[in-house]
Amino acid sequence: MKVGDLMTREVVTVTPDTQISEFCRLMQETGLAGVPVVDGEGRLVGIVSNRDVLANQMASTETEPVHTDIHELLGPRYVTLDENSGPRIALWIDEIMTRDPVTVTPDDPLESAADLIIRHRVHRLPVIDGPDRRVVGMISTFDFVRLAAGGEGAG
Repeated sequence: MKVGDLMTREVVTVTPDTQISEFCRLMQETGLAGVPVVDGEGRLVGIVSNRDVLANQMASTETEPVHTDIHELLGPRYVTLDENSGPRIALWIDEIMTRDPVTVTPDDPLESAADLIIRHRVHRLPVIDGPDRRVVGMISTFDFVRLAAGGEGAG
């Protein structure tokens, strides 16, 4: 089987300028835990998950003695330190998304996608088509579980 046989074709996406609050509302409405981040042309520029939001929230609420350690642990992707006020919570997806995420194509074997998920310790992979990196699907650990349980392919 190939990735295209199992991937979810109706992909929910956000853009880098989506507010984190809007992303949270979208995750609650759809029941998803993460989505690709695309530019105005539908090209993949990143991926964001509820774990990114959680890390951002946790890091921004740490007390003064701890926030420097949290900043070093999580990095500037999650927390911006302000000289006057300490940690600042991110407001936009662009501030917390993972840039250049691991991807697969519809023609890649399922075994390759599974290996990437395990090796990179991620739960979902954007499926892109062509050199312009347009998102055509998503494949996740849930898709593999559904397959192993005897469920149908192509979500």
